[in-house]
Amino acid sequence: MNLNLRRRTRNQSRPAHRRARTGLSVIEIMVAMMLFGTVTVAMAGLSLVVARRAEANDVFTKRTALLQQQMNWLQALPYDSLGSKDGKITVEDGPFPHTRYVSVSAAGSRTLVSVEVVPTRAPDNAERIQFYRARPSASPLCTGC
Repeated sequence: MNLNLRRRTRNQSRPAHRRARTGLSVIEIMVAMMLFGTVTVAMAGLSLVVARRAEANDVFTKRTALLQQQMNWLQALPYDSLGSKDGKITVEDGPFPHTRYVSVSAAGSRTLVSVEVVPTRAPDNAERIQFYRARPSASPLCTGC
């Protein structure tokens, strides 16, 4: 048995077939970079819009929660102490700096209570809530009250 371990060489007399080259051409790289740049710019613009919307929603949520809290507090107060809560309150520290205006005015047999919250960082986003309070009637069941 004969083993021949020599390398076989091509016959140089016939033309070699060209094989397709593997890899990327410069044009393919340019197209890929152009697509990447376009998508990146679009995503950057979208992320700015999302960040602005998140900040506006944050102000809206805090303002609404504060209005609800103030309304609940003023509704829980005794009727006769409502007049002492009339005025302006400024909060400069904490997560939501704001100015709060409370006005109490008699409207016939009821009292109109108005609360307005003006955020310090976004004064255009002020919001107001109004509600009526009525003097409780004397109960016929309460003789010594």
